[in-house]
Amino acid sequence: MAGSGSDYAWRAGLWSLFVVLTLGLALPWRQAALERFKMRHTFYGDLPGASRARARSFQARLVAVASGGCRIARSIAWPFIYAAFKAVEWRWWVSGIRFGDVHFESDMRRGALIGLYWKVIGWSVLLVVALSSWIGGRDRDWSRHEQCRRTTDAKGRVRGANSILS
Repeated sequence: MAGSGSDYAWRAGLWSLFVVLTLGLALPWRQAALERFKMRHTFYGDLPGASRARARSFQARLVAVASGGCRIARSIAWPFIYAAFKAVEWRWWVSGIRFGDVHFESDMRRGALIGLYWKVIGWSVLLVVALSSWIGGRDRDWSRHEQCRRTTDAKGRVRGANSILS
């Protein structure tokens, strides 16, 4: 690797800002520009890296993934859509990598990552349920503890063992 991480960081920041300002329409150009920058500064031995991936090809693949369906269907199908997006992105990325005369191709299908994303979602839900039941199963009935009992006087002020006013 050559180049500076800070050079990449400010480019990524400006491109990300542009993507936000264009409501995501500039994402393919951001990805292509950042990949070209990374690969220009990457070497495999003496072979310089290059990226021939173009934004238009990525944009066409994204349109194919994002088209169709209503908003509710998209929200329910979000893991499917995101997995298809990442598969398309990875295939586009691999197909654009060059080291000298050596290039790579990928035949990853759009649905290749769906199972992986559902496994991550399943394990995440299982972890949240397990931690919630462990934390929630502890004795949380503080009303039985003497130091937590509070009373109010005639003026509505709190009085009790752990009250500041007592």
